[in-house]
Amino acid sequence: MQVDIISLQGGESPDLSVINRFQAFDSILIQVFSSLPRQEQLIEVLDLLAERLPQAVIVGASSDAVVTNSTILDYGSLNLTIIGFESTTLKFAYLENAPDSHSAGELLARELGAENARLFITFCDAESINGEEYIKGIHAVAPDVLIAGGVAATPTFTDTFVVAGTRVIPNGAVMISLSSDSLQVYTDQSFGWQPVGQEYVVTKATANRVDEISYQTPAALFRHYLGDGVVDAMPGAGSAFPLMLKRGNDLIARGIIGVEGESFVVSGNICEGDSVYIGYGNPKAIANENLLTDRLRQNFSQPDIIFAYYCIGRKLFLPRNVVEYEIDKLGTVAPTAGLFTLGEFYTRDQPHLLNFSSTIVSLREGANHQEYVATGERLEPPMPDVYELVADGLFTFIDVRTRELSSLAYYDDLTGLPNHRSFNNVLSDAIARASIKATQCAVLVIGINKFSQAHERGGHQAGDALLQSAARALHEAIGEQCVLARLEHSKFIALLENITSLQDIQGVIDRVATLLSEPINVGSSGKNKFYLSVNIGAAAYPDNGQDADTIIKHATICHGAIRDESKNNFKFFSPAMLDDITRRSLIEDGMREALEDDQFHLCYQPKIDIKTGELTGAEALIRWDHPTLGPIPPTEFIPVAEECGLIELLGTWVLLEACRQAKVWQDAYKAGLKIAVNLSARQLDSKFLYQKVMQVIDATGLPPELLELEVTESMLLNNIEQTIECFDNLRRHGITISLDDFGTGYSSLSYLKRLPVEHLKIDRSFISELEQNENDASIVSAIILMGHILGLRIIAEGVENEVQLNLLKQNGCDEFQGYLYSPPIRPEAFEAFIKNNRA
Repeated sequence: MQVDIISLQGGESPDLSVINRFQAFDSILIQVFSSLPRQEQLIEVLDLLAERLPQAVIVGASSDAVVTNSTILDYGSLNLTIIGFESTTLKFAYLENAPDSHSAGELLARELGAENARLFITFCDAESINGEEYIKGIHAVAPDVLIAGGVAATPTFTDTFVVAGTRVIPNGAVMISLSSDSLQVYTDQSFGWQPVGQEYVVTKATANRVDEISYQTPAALFRHYLGDGVVDAMPGAGSAFPLMLKRGNDLIARGIIGVEGESFVVSGNICEGDSVYIGYGNPKAIANENLLTDRLRQNFSQPDIIFAYYCIGRKLFLPRNVVEYEIDKLGTVAPTAGLFTLGEFYTRDQPHLLNFSSTIVSLREGANHQEYVATGERLEPPMPDVYELVADGLFTFIDVRTRELSSLAYYDDLTGLPNHRSFNNVLSDAIARASIKATQCAVLVIGINKFSQAHERGGHQAGDALLQSAARALHEAIGEQCVLARLEHSKFIALLENITSLQDIQGVIDRVATLLSEPINVGSSGKNKFYLSVNIGAAAYPDNGQDADTIIKHATICHGAIRDESKNNFKFFSPAMLDDITRRSLIEDGMREALEDDQFHLCYQPKIDIKTGELTGAEALIRWDHPTLGPIPPTEFIPVAEECGLIELLGTWVLLEACRQAKVWQDAYKAGLKIAVNLSARQLDSKFLYQKVMQVIDATGLPPELLELEVTESMLLNNIEQTIECFDNLRRHGITISLDDFGTGYSSLSYLKRLPVEHLKIDRSFISELEQNENDASIVSAIILMGHILGLRIIAEGVENEVQLNLLKQNGCDEFQGYLYSPPIRPEAFEAFIKNNRA
């Protein structure tokens, strides 16, 4: 085995003489770890490597720093580790946009095959791949093969990628297998973090997103425990205070890699019911407990190369000289190279996604390994005063804080009200009393409408003050004889006992509405004045359930069934609501099958030039014929797709199918018809929208000038700078951007001036009563005039009669679509329109 480790800074190119030394090898592995700020620099190096060593297998990942020759090189560096094998066979596979993480692991493991494989080295991105599910998928196919590698990282924990050959892949995974009878492999890991404070229980979690810990949001728990500063610095501060997950006798760290509202996204799966602690690392203990080098010397003398896959959390939290000491010690044994990850893959009987660990992979091929001459320096552990100042006092603080946290188990810190756990106990007792006395009790789930808008308007402190004021008003409204608790965020729950009729409940609701109708002043100046309304869902014992969980569930379902947030609303639970939930579940489950079974299809609504009457294009609209439920309108299944996370997949399918069909028509008729496709908010928020659209254009061959992308006003408020950059890039290729439903949202002229929009669509709500409503007519006229001043083409949708069309024509509208000309129709029917238009 021959090894060379190359480090590059900025725009440097590798030494060709070093690369050329490997040209005689048939089996070459190049691991590439990049913390370069620009991918173009990385791609130039990859192309050079592929040109000089075409037989080489190139894999790697992004990081925020790299390890080269036992030295940590910070952001802006590139590490190349080139290994020429004498007798080891390499196999290589990668994938993009996997259906799910577990399947991704299975697919790659099957493609490489487990037979004779000694080791899998694999890397995945952090945003599209769940590392824990991914390694489980690999292990399910190849349980006897060692797995090493990790989850790609960057300084911001976002925009991670993997390297596969000359490709840089932002959404996917890459894997190699190493097979040889003469290849010897040794893997090991070190941890050292420890739990601090009391044990908590995860009460709400999905995959690697944690929504509740002991009925508190994770952010609330950490805020109370460690202060606002730590939470505000998340996810970066998550490297200092991971969640410690207790499973059996094992403690596993889960670093906090993202914050979504009050929820935490962590670096591996957490299940409801898991026991967790807040974790902390004592640098002195971690350094002393890291025996990787000692065990390596004892169990695997004279390796040819050591790969060090270290958690980014160690580098971010531990004093720099502690991490350097760990890596320097490895360098006394063999050449050492590696990266810092957001999760380390490790197998010892079972697959593990580790966090805050240092993992190593040592390789030696046969007896004729290359000799390595160490520096001969005797490394001394870092001086204690470097880190004892960090540890001392913090543990004391945490221990004191732990005693305070016992109140969090049953009371909400912000409002002082009982929390969900406490309320459950109180309700169970009330049900027992009602059963003995043959009386009724009721539960009200009370949600404050549009609280998020008030929170955005006033900020975090104003939002907290508003919740406290709302809690006091609600408590006064329901009275001392009832129990009020905080359920979550802006949602409360109340218990009413000794109910004799619906009028008793209605009386409480009326008092709530009356008290909340008064403006709530927040802040000493009194300038922040909020008017609140509530939606209330109610369920009662014994009619709607026999236990606390069921009654709360039914009241929550009832509250969720109220869609109007513009005023006070009240609903009482009925069994029919369960039918709605069942139908929604059928739609959600069926949607996944529908994408696989081609149950979706597109219809096309013609768009007509008002002046000439010629066909200019069409809007592609998705339709679904469910095999048992029949036709399901988009207004019903699209919100479900948005809630369950399928909307982006659905949107990609629509874009691909519409472009494919448009290309067929363009080839057949050369009509130059634009096809308009609606983008979802999730698609627009994606950092990779531009790349995905261009991939579809490349895949279908549709001229980009024949594609029009429609977005709504409300979608533009998030990430406006990112949106403008994306739209500018798309426009440079000739793709048209259209602003849909104009006039129904913010109608911001400042946004409209900055956005590279070419078409403006007037919402159908202004067209439907155009001939009867003078206000609508004035609005439409103003939109057309303003749009033309800005150089935009104006399209009216929902035109249903000649009077509307004539009014639009008089005001200078450019195009229209609607049932006056045609409803959305199947492709074959639309093709007839194309033929008639040509005639």
